[in-house]
Amino acid sequence: MNKAIKKDEEDKDEQPVATPTDLDAIHEKTILDLEAEGQAANKDDEEEEVKDVKPSEDDEEEDDEGDEAEVKDAIIKDKADKDQEVEAEERKKQEESDAEELKPKDIPKVKVKDYDGNVHEFETIDEIPDDFEPSSYKEYGKAIRDLTNRENEVRADQQRIETAKETKERNDRIDRIQAQWNKEIEALVKQGKIAKDEEEKQDMVNEVYKTMTAEMKEGRSVDSFLQAFEITQYRKSAEDKTKRKEELVKQKKARGGKVMSSGGAAPSGQSGVGGKTFEAPPSGVSLDDVHARVLGSL
Repeated sequence: MNKAIKKDEEDKDEQPVATPTDLDAIHEKTILDLEAEGQAANKDDEEEEVKDVKPSEDDEEEDDEGDEAEVKDAIIKDKADKDQEVEAEERKKQEESDAEELKPKDIPKVKVKDYDGNVHEFETIDEIPDDFEPSSYKEYGKAIRDLTNRENEVRADQQRIETAKETKERNDRIDRIQAQWNKEIEALVKQGKIAKDEEEKQDMVNEVYKTMTAEMKEGRSVDSFLQAFEITQYRKSAEDKTKRKEELVKQKKARGGKVMSSGGAAPSGQSGVGGKTFEAPPSGVSLDDVHARVLGSL
């Protein structure tokens, strides 16, 4: 019974699967299969494209850094442009002010009426003719007073102009020197001798200015910032060397104190180390004197 059932099941499994014979159904099924395959392929392609297009975290960080750098550069450039505009406007105003300052005042001439009622104009007393006859002594006295005042005013105005010229020349000279100093400062920054940080750079610049002031007090004029910078660096190096020497003295004193406190002095006034003998310092000579003498011989 079981064998028969088993045989029937085997015969059933061995029966061929029916192949559809309807061409429309086959065509429809083929179309559906192709569409499904196409959609799957398109999906894979889209995912691959998205994967290729999507930036990595590193790329995003680089892009962000690049954007920040561009924005920062743009801000710096915009500020520099505005500063240049402000400087140009201030320079223009200063030039106009200087031109006005150097312009002589329009001091009117003195009018004097002669005996015939004609009016004459003079700038100085010397311009009055010897045979000039004023309309009255009062008119003549008034003319002399006004001409004297005018000459004093002209001299004062000339002095003002000379002072203004000297001031302008001095300011122009200072501007040229400062411009040269700025170039030298920027060159030192590029060389790495002065820090780029504005605060640290300004501290160094102030130190150099102090050196210039000190040199001027000694009667030595230093026009070059680079020269003053080198002097400053040299003096700073010398100070550092002195401090290191002082520190070395302190260290040797400390070591000497430890040796003396250990009670290692020889009774005979001599000490032997490795077969060599060293005489003790003369009476009245301190250990500090010995240290100073040794350091002086280094």
